[in-house]
Amino acid sequence: MKKGNWKIKFLEISRQDSSLQASESQAENGKYDEKDLAFYTQALSAWYQTNLECDKSKLAISSATIAFLIAIFCAFCSESVTWSSFLCLMTALVCHLVAIVISIVIFQKNARLIEETVNNKDAHSIGSFDVISWVFLSLGLFFSIAFVAIVGWTKLPSICG
Repeated sequence: MKKGNWKIKFLEISRQDSSLQASESQAENGKYDEKDLAFYTQALSAWYQTNLECDKSKLAISSATIAFLIAIFCAFCSESVTWSSFLCLMTALVCHLVAIVISIVIFQKNARLIEETVNNKDAHSIGSFDVISWVFLSLGLFFSIAFVAIVGWTKLPSICG
């Protein structure tokens, strides 16, 4: 087994080898170099931890933003709401809720992925879910900033003056 032959991509970690069958037979016979096996184990563990922390961060950001938007709405917009602020608020809330739901689905799929990997079954990729959650989180943050800007533009002059 050649050293430095591991390929780490955004959504998968895999071994680059010209003959996959040869490497599988080596794995079955236990002929891997201990250093390479230790490196693979640590790389795989770090990859899972990084992705799980990223998903946890998306979940926390979306949840905190929803709470912040509701607090801003209750504090400044409970009496009078403009259509633009209401539209931005609802769009931001829906985007963050979708990001939360997709992050929870990713957690479930990650658990299934780890289980399938341990049981030497074909593991299914979760790549599209990860991209979709990033898109909805980004849209939610964009509309959240737009909502806060609209509220600040319409409400702060009357409060400060």
